[in-house]
Amino acid sequence: LNEMSRSTDGDEVPSIRFYKGKEGISQINSEMRRKTKPDSVIYGVTNVDEVEKILPGHFEMNSGLRVKKKLASKGFYYSDNQTLPSSQKLLRRTKRLSAPVSADITLYPKAANLVTYNGEQSTGIVIENQQIVETLRFIFDLAWDNYKE
Repeated sequence: LNEMSRSTDGDEVPSIRFYKGKEGISQINSEMRRKTKPDSVIYGVTNVDEVEKILPGHFEMNSGLRVKKKLASKGFYYSDNQTLPSSQKLLRRTKRLSAPVSADITLYPKAANLVTYNGEQSTGIVIENQQIVETLRFIFDLAWDNYKE
């Protein structure tokens, strides 16, 4: 118990919020962009085809909003229909996945969000905790460094 007490002293208490449906997912994206400081990097894993079914035009609109705020992105993506090439102009580095993913994971500097693809039944979870985000980013970087397209 004493060891457990020491390991949590000073740790921030995670904030966890849940969102439902298209409006909820849009709200997560807007909120996270608003809270993220300019010149930050956003990391992600996404299935473009599934996101576009829920939020048509999302990637085109999101790229413009990110660039306007000087937010870079680094992400894995899957799509049968589109390519999202890396682009210095769009502050975007990408790697295309050979198989679809079942949910989105997006890592902001201080928050992680996970989103399922189920139309109006889509669910989003936002976790605000620096230690959790740093660990997820570490795992992301390991995957990035070792993934061969």
